[in-house]
Amino acid sequence: MDECTHTVRGTLFDAAPPLEIPPTRTPAASSGAWPACLRHALTICLCLFGAPAQAQTLPASLRPCVATHFDAALYQQALESWGWVLIPALSRAAQAEDLAETFAGVSVPADGTTDAQLRAAKVFWREQVKEALVFDAQGQTLFLVAGLDGEGRNTVRCFASLPTGTLSRAFETANAREPDGVRGTAWRHFTTRNDNFGPGQTLAVTFVQSNLSGTDPGPDGFATVLTVATVPPACPDGSFDEAIEALRTAGWALASAEDTDAAEHLAWTLMIPYLETDRGGEDVSTLLGLQRIAVPGLFRKADTDATRTRVLRRPDGAMTVTQITDPLGVATRTCRIARTAPPPSDGPSFAAPGAPQTLIERVITLPQEVSQ
Repeated sequence: MDECTHTVRGTLFDAAPPLEIPPTRTPAASSGAWPACLRHALTICLCLFGAPAQAQTLPASLRPCVATHFDAALYQQALESWGWVLIPALSRAAQAEDLAETFAGVSVPADGTTDAQLRAAKVFWREQVKEALVFDAQGQTLFLVAGLDGEGRNTVRCFASLPTGTLSRAFETANAREPDGVRGTAWRHFTTRNDNFGPGQTLAVTFVQSNLSGTDPGPDGFATVLTVATVPPACPDGSFDEAIEALRTAGWALASAEDTDAAEHLAWTLMIPYLETDRGGEDVSTLLGLQRIAVPGLFRKADTDATRTRVLRRPDGAMTVTQITDPLGVATRTCRIARTAPPPSDGPSFAAPGAPQTLIERVITLPQEVSQ
């Protein structure tokens, strides 16, 4: 089957894949910033999402939309860096109206008249914006919410309401490729979908044009939907290289000695053994100072047949992954994580004066066949 197929299954909320919107460079810089960004993204959305190297071919403005860390704070940070302004929860009425007018045709069932569907959409979106991240950029609206769907898949849903005509070329291209792929009248829409975007990942991109009166076009809409069946645990299993790749997929990046912003979090990962045992009368601040001095040594560790170590970072923290293999070939993998984000629910987090919100250690023993 052609990987650039168009599908319409219920509403975007029924379909449950998550949604993420391509941020544009600060819209204030150019009144044509959004259209230019999306026209370029269209070519990729229609076909390159099916290419093996899709992560490398995405334009920079789309990369936050396929990030798989599922961390609301990091999504907010990334979107704000592209010029989006977060709207306070009690000040989102205008954005809810925009989203309803743009996405009524793909967010609520088509029961009754167009006016009835629009009224239902306004009720729906007034509720949705309460718990989501909602942004504005010169009157353009972006909605993002992350979490588990009804089937336990990790999802991020994003919707962007854009100026009228932004997606005209997208619809011309879709009609030329597959005339029956564009559905609807008051809300014309089509979706291109890739069920193998990444390991366990589904990506759907939906384009919407609203035309409630039939003669006076309304706003256009653009949404990407990324669903990941599973997110790796804090300390993934599998081979050492597979574990590191799983962590990178989840938003971690390999760190280097030049990443000075990660140094404090790494010092806290080195503190964990002292928090587990008697500290010999030394206070936390004294021991933490010694660990700060020891951080550069983490980057000087060389792999051997028996020991492998990697240091990883992300904007809100850092972690170390160490694997030791005994003479019988049994490997023990230790992951120590320090982050300002809330801790995971699969175990306790260490507490100490001044410690990051998340300070955890996970230790797993691997069978011999996957210990390399």
